[in-house]
Parts: sequence; structure tokens; C-alpha cells
Amino acid sequence: MFYRRHNVFLIAMSMWIALAALAQSAEEPITITASSSKQEMLIGDSLRYTVTVEWQRGIELKKVEPGATIGVFEIQDVQTTEQKALKGERFEKSYTYVLSTFDTGEFEIPPFTVEYQTASGEVKTAQSQPIKITVKHVPHTSTDRNDVRDIKPPLSIPADTQLRNILLASLAALLVLGALGGFLARKWLLSRRAASAQEWIPPKPIEELAYDDLNALAHSNLLSEGKIKKYHIRLSEIIRIYLGRRYKLAAIDMTSYELMYRLEERVVEKPTLSVIEDFLDHCDMVKFAKYVPEHTQCVAKLDKARKIVEQTTPRPLVPVEDEHGGVPPADIARQESKPEKEVTV
Repeated sequence: MFYRRHNVFLIAMSMWIALAALAQSAEEPITITASSSKQEMLIGDSLRYTVTVEWQRGIELKKVEPGATIGVFEIQDVQTTEQKALKGERFEKSYTYVLSTFDTGEFEIPPFTVEYQTASGEVKTAQSQPIKITVKHVPHTSTDRNDVRDIKPPLSIPADTQLRNILLASLAALLVLGALGGFLARKWLLSRRAASAQEWIPPKPIEELAYDDLNALAHSNLLSEGKIKKYHIRLSEIIRIYLGRRYKLAAIDMTSYELMYRLEERVVEKPTLSVIEDFLDHCDMVKFAKYVPEHTQCVAKLDKARKIVEQTTPRPLVPVEDEHGGVPPADIARQESKPEKEVTV
């Protein structure tokens, strides 16, 4: 009879514990436990802080990682275990942090917070229990020397007047030399400009010089040897030198845009400007954009260069005879305005 009652009591207790466990798991879909490898440590030492997260199926862990520190403790290393399945459709995962601090006193590792999402989509948080840690100074030993002193204040170094005077004199000499160099450079540039501003007397008309250069380029071997870029560089130079001589411009040193702007200021006719612009654009594409035109296009550009010279060469003034036998109209007007001489009979 006693054993029967005892067995009934044990069965009832087992059922109660099982129901309590089920009720606890139903109330707590996630549990977090924290532990430390030591409760006391020396300053600069380290400890292992382990956090174990257990949750039931349907729970999704959202945020587990802490910040750069946990309380006053710095995280030196992190180790994570693989997710492990437990009984009752529950899972477990552990996080181990190596912590250290250089402060002494009574500290507390704060509760570890985990953010999770339930099966219904609700976002919640769970926390572990805090852990108290005592950090102590390193104890003295018989070999330690008790001669540690406070840091001395910074020393004031007296100014070296001799060095300062030398530096000031050197700086003044550099300024004088720089000013002298600038003056000489400016004088040299002005002399160069004055020399270049002198009227250049060509040995023959400048359009004939340009035609001679274009004919020499046409009879050169640049195209037959495949030197397309060098051919266009020389072609562009001939036209730029000619335009510079014709309109008193430093055309060889200008960009195509600058040259067109200055030619427009010189009141060059628009059809001629259009031909020059097309010519310069083609040469620039070959020189800078790695454009390789065909042989016929290269010959056509040389013909266009001749056309530019022809269109920009001033036409000579040809006198035109009029109905009065070549007498200018102004002279005719003056003759008609003269009074007739009186005839005395």
C-alpha cells in the first residue's frame, strides 16, 4: 500500500515537472544565460564571457552582437558556436567574448540583450543576468622598486636668438633674390616680346611660302610610310603659321578654339571660318583622338589647306574703265564744277 502511494506520488510529481517545463517553455520562447570564467581579475588581464541563447522553433534572432565594449570591458576576441538543435524543437547557440579592462574596482557586466522576432512578426527583446567582476591592482613583489614618481611638467626652453636671427636673415635674402629673379625674368620676357613684335619681312609673299610648304608635304613620304599622325601635325603647323603671319597672331601656340575666336575678331568671312574650323577639327581628331583617316581623306585635307590659303589671300585691286575714258568720277565732278573761261572777242 505504501509503495503504491509512493509510486502515485512520483508519477504526479513527474507530470507536474513536465507540465511546469512545458508552461515555462510556452511562457519563455527564448532564454539567455551568461557566465564568466572568473569573478576576480588583475588589471590588464582578460576573462571569457559566454552567452548562451536558447529559443524555440519559429523565433528569429535579429540582433545578437554587442557594441565595441561591454560595460567598462573591451572586447578583444569573439568566438561563435554553430547552431545546435535541442529536444522539444528548440535550438541553442553560444557566443564567447574575451574581455579586458585597465580600470580597477567593482564592476558589472551588464545584461546581454538579444532582439528577436516571433512567428507572428512581433519584435521583442530578452536579457541575461548581470555578472559582477572585481578588478584588482597587480600586487607588489619583493623585487619591485618603489621609486615611481609623477610625471614632471614640461621644461621651458629659452629662445635661441642667434638661430632666430640667422633664419630671419636667410628669409630676407630669399625674398630679395626672388624679387630680383622676378624682375630679370620680366625684363627678359619683355625683350623677347619686343623682338618678336618687330616686323618680319618675308622673302616672298606669305601665301607663296605656304604653298611651297604644302607642296613639299604632298611630295613627302609620310603618307606612303603610314605616318598619318605626323602628316597631320605638319599640315596643321603649315596652316597655323600661315594664319599667324596673315593676321599677326601666335596661332602655333593657340588651341583651335582660341584661334577661331581670334580669327572671328579679325573679321574673317563666315564661309572661310567654317572651312578653317572643319580643317582644325579634323587635324585635332588625328593628333589627339587617335583617329586614322583613309588616304583619300588625307589628300583631301591638303587640298582644303590650299583652299584656306586661297580664300584668305587679299585680292589685288583692278582699275575699271568707265564711260568717261578711265577718268575717276571724282575728277569728272571736279572738272564739271570748274567755271568756263570767258572768251573776249
